[in-house]
Amino acid sequence: MVSNLAASVGALSWMLTEMITKRTKKMSLNGFCCGAVSGLVAITPASGFVSPVYAVVIGFSGLFIFVSIIVSNFFVIVYFYNSWNRLLFCLLFEKDNKL
Repeated sequence: MVSNLAASVGALSWMLTEMITKRTKKMSLNGFCCGAVSGLVAITPASGFVSPVYAVVIGFSGLFIFVSIIVSNFFVIVYFYNSWNRLLFCLLFEKDNKL
């Protein structure tokens, strides 16, 4: 249940954020798929241990990947497959992080 919830929240939040940032009136299928995958990736380690309320929060946190892609495009940071933003996302939400 929490996996489906996180994927759906990730998909909806990514689509709406993409629609707002690109200033279009259409939602894209690409945004839906990227959001669903980011929600699933975010919830996978915690799927057996969280309640549905936290699944919504974790699914919404997949937007950090979207924001990091926007920042990398703004500063013209070009790396192979933009791998730095996924690393940043993992470092921010690491269990023993002391930031």
